[in-house]
Amino acid sequence: MTLNNGHPDRDSLLLVADITAEGSMSALRYTVHNLSAGGMMAQGRDPLPLGGRVSLTLRNIGAVQGRVAWAEEGRYGIAFDSNIDPQAVRAPVALSDYLAGSMKLRARSKA
Repeated sequence: MTLNNGHPDRDSLLLVADITAEGSMSALRYTVHNLSAGGMMAQGRDPLPLGGRVSLTLRNIGAVQGRVAWAEEGRYGIAFDSNIDPQAVRAPVALSDYLAGSMKLRARSKA
């Protein structure tokens, strides 16, 4: 579900993104509230450094690079290095893609 928040190129929505801050070894999960071609607003418990470089993963897009443009009370504005297609992120994940990424098929053993 998306809602118009008054900005013509940005919708309010509820997604998740795995974000890795530069120098960190692991990604942390953040909630994405606003998304546009040039950036997003994310919220999470773990702090992201203002001006810091980040790498994040968005569904249907994959890896995206950017920097933390602003931070306020657990919310972070992330400016992407390159524009993305926000409609692709909002699109449903194809079942075949989901299954390929989350399940591994094993050959049955003969007993």
